[in-house]
Amino acid sequence: MSGPLPRRAPAASGFPAAPRAFLAPLALAALAALALSAAGCGGPLPPADPFYLGSAKDSLSRGNHWYLRGCFREAARFYDEALASARLSDSVVHMVMSLNALGAVRLAEGNLGAAAALLDEAAELSRSDPAMPELPAVLGNLGTLAWRAGRRSDALGFWEDAASRAQAAGLSPAVHLASLARARLGEGAPAEAAFADALERARASLEHPGTPPAARADVLNLLARDAYRRGLLEESRSFLSQALEIDRHEENQAGLAEDLELSAKLQGAAEDFPAAASSLERAFYLRAALKDREGTRRVLSALRELRLSAGLPKSLERIEAVARDPELFSPMDDRCP
Repeated sequence: MSGPLPRRAPAASGFPAAPRAFLAPLALAALAALALSAAGCGGPLPPADPFYLGSAKDSLSRGNHWYLRGCFREAARFYDEALASARLSDSVVHMVMSLNALGAVRLAEGNLGAAAALLDEAAELSRSDPAMPELPAVLGNLGTLAWRAGRRSDALGFWEDAASRAQAAGLSPAVHLASLARARLGEGAPAEAAFADALERARASLEHPGTPPAARADVLNLLARDAYRRGLLEESRSFLSQALEIDRHEENQAGLAEDLELSAKLQGAAEDFPAAASSLERAFYLRAALKDREGTRRVLSALRELRLSAGLPKSLERIEAVARDPELFSPMDDRCP
């Protein structure tokens, strides 16, 4: 499949270890609700939810916790529990959230058939309700699914629809516009105008107070990449430093890896080759932890090239060993139940 690798996402809410390229919009509304309830802990307690509705919210929260840490089996277990509780409560919005979250998990695992069935069910259920809850997030994930299945035009259509619906509902369209811009960037010169339009719309979405941190960092990374390719190195560094700050705070490994790869290019342009090598090495281990084989190969190739061209004495023996056997560095697996 052509085009850029997706950044890890969750896509709009949680973000799969399926790369940041196309942030898979998980259950942003669930995360937002959890953040609001946590923020209110110092004040009077909100009214208690009915038992099954409260259980659905709790299970979604626990699923998001594991999903964002790459523990997809555990995440799926809690999302299944959330779906069962939502059905018993007859809460359409939480049923859609749960189905969408399960679809994002299957996407992250690479099981496109299972993801398609779950996301289609989520979209159908959402459309059956007058409010069409969570539909932009579901459409965003369907866009990621279509992209990975090689259906480029379908993916672009889903992301455009998701962005329009999010905007019409007063939600941030940033995650969907970032996916559109990233796809257009990967198409090169023929899509330059379309890329510029998507990027400008994504930039404007940064003003939306509801833009999630991962989507904000993704847009900033894209702005940094655009500035770099146009030779505006200081502007690129400024955008990149903002993306790095957010991705480090959120511990977004895929986002950090992508930021560090661009950082290495900027450091190489300034002839600070030891710093560039350090950035690439850190990016390599992040890609390895995410089991991103294509990403690790790309970063390793850049490291080899830098070592030869800059005459760096640094040995790549340990990195080469991990590239051959990814199980030598799998810290995220070690922390999953």
